[in-house]
Amino acid sequence: MLWLALRFTALPPAPEGAAALDELAAWAYDYTPHIGTCQGDSLLLEISRCLRLFGGVEALCQLLFADLDNLAPRYHPGLAHTAPGAWLLSFQQHPPAAGDSRADFVQRLRAAPLHLLEAQHPRAVGSLRQMGLGQLGEVLDLPRAELGRRFGREFSAFLAGIEGSASAPAPTFHSSEIFHHRETFHHRETFHRQVEFNFPLRDSKQLLVPARALLQQLATWLVSRQLQCQQICWQLCSPRQQRLAVPVSGNRVHGHWEALLELTRLHFERVQLDFDVERLELTCQHTVAVDLRSQPLFEVGGGERADEQARALVARLQARLGADALYQIQLCPEHLPEYSQQNAPPFAPRPAAEPATAPRPGWLLEAPRPLRYWGGRLYWHGPLQLLRGPERIRGYWWQPEGERARDYFIARSNDARHCWVYRDGHSGQWYLHGLFA
Repeated sequence: MLWLALRFTALPPAPEGAAALDELAAWAYDYTPHIGTCQGDSLLLEISRCLRLFGGVEALCQLLFADLDNLAPRYHPGLAHTAPGAWLLSFQQHPPAAGDSRADFVQRLRAAPLHLLEAQHPRAVGSLRQMGLGQLGEVLDLPRAELGRRFGREFSAFLAGIEGSASAPAPTFHSSEIFHHRETFHHRETFHRQVEFNFPLRDSKQLLVPARALLQQLATWLVSRQLQCQQICWQLCSPRQQRLAVPVSGNRVHGHWEALLELTRLHFERVQLDFDVERLELTCQHTVAVDLRSQPLFEVGGGERADEQARALVARLQARLGADALYQIQLCPEHLPEYSQQNAPPFAPRPAAEPATAPRPGWLLEAPRPLRYWGGRLYWHGPLQLLRGPERIRGYWWQPEGERARDYFIARSNDARHCWVYRDGHSGQWYLHGLFA
């Protein structure tokens, strides 16, 4: 096996440091699924099973380091045949090379300072240092059985695990190990990246350049995991811990980040900043799997493309006017007209409701409006002519007015508008309840 350790020297204190290390582990998943953590500031990557994919040790490390320089520039790599050994060699300056062998790794480990192991076995390492031993190789030369009797079998097994000797126990990948690591890192389906500025920004237009870079990283992340997102959230953070959340919703995006950048620009134009921004964060938690079914070679119809264009148009309008500015009207399984419709977000799934057999207007008034009845005729901006009806609708029996029946009619006004009117069965009063398109 071959392990690559990445020790980061500029992580923030806990709990931000642990979150940052988790983000780096999710990033490392692009290169290997066998990822572990060590000492709270290091990653352990088992890379022997993915060397053929990337063309060898040197090619893999070159790609990995080039990508990592943009995420966490202050890090130290270490390469060895064991996970603890790779971490120890991260304190030395040995660039990864394809010709490195197990003997090379062991020789380098022998020169490792003994105090690096003090956090794992303080009593044993402290006693050995008092004996005048300062390097790991000096300890490895001592009889292993004598070390086990004096400092315990756990310390002896620990040394064997670093050296990778035949007496070393098989790795078990449990949380109780000295170097905590997991056989397989299960990445979360959540994307989180941030950019810190060298100087605070006050103009939201200046945020578009770093936003473009973060969205490009998001697109790469989505493609690598065969996901698509429909909502992202920006966090604008100030030096005084002030935060402003800017959610952005749109049609599902897989690998093309340009649509999200355009929506982000529209949202940022509406932001009124009253503080300086020193950090921009991007989070994507709402993801779904990409439909991997084969698409037809020739476009049969424009229905699917029209749906995508409609979703993109709605997303731009919501970015301009607000998320609540647009809605669609849906039917509800209710027989009373005032409860038979509801406002729903655009493109929301339609509930299972049977439409009424009689005609219904597209626009209901917020409250029925009383009509004037005189001389045997109804009046609303002039006389009304009854065309069709009556249709009797009763209320709910548990309501005070539930026993009242309404007799609905379709009427026409002088300007040819069709109205929906009804007569209250209890009082005989006429009301206007809706208008037809």
